[in-house]
Amino acid sequence: NFDMNIEKTIAEVLVNGERQEIKNNKLVKLEIHRKKIANTEVIVKYQVKVTNEGEIAGTAKVTEILPKDMYFNPGENSEWTEKDGLIYLETEELKPGESKIYEVILHWDGSKVIGTHTNHVEIVLTDNEAGYEDTDNADNDSDATIIIVPSTGIELLIEKVDISNIMKVAILMLYAILLIKVFKKEKNNT
Repeated sequence: NFDMNIEKTIAEVLVNGERQEIKNNKLVKLEIHRKKIANTEVIVKYQVKVTNEGEIAGTAKVTEILPKDMYFNPGENSEWTEKDGLIYLETEELKPGESKIYEVILHWDGSKVIGTHTNHVEIVLTDNEAGYEDTDNADNDSDATIIIVPSTGIELLIEKVDISNIMKVAILMLYAILLIKVFKKEKNNT
């Protein structure tokens, strides 16, 4: 039994050098203020996990199909080879049950199209000394998606407000209302 498996996830997203919170490592939505899109650079670090789920050691040839409006810098991705708009990787030999994680870094800038950018990875070829075929091709591809949309800026303003200050003001206002009611009640009783 010989079976190689692949899984693509989003490990890190930087917007103009600032790390973004990732809640779902398969789908990330980025809201960029509409006036800042033209001067924005997004860097996405993907992880490609290749696992040998079979019973004999083997290797896999992996192909990345880049999203149309994202670009690849070979200097940042030394394990990968670029050819004809695709990037390739030959895994090291993986023993049964063994996994290896490879990283690929892609860029997007504001001159590109906003919207959905799906990064697809697949195992295109496997090899082992016994010459066995991969017994389960259903787990030989995986996707991760970045969605870049314009924002009005209202969300950005709300995120920057310190909630603790808002709570302090709300408590003071409630206290002031309570004092006014107590004062009115005392005045009416006299």
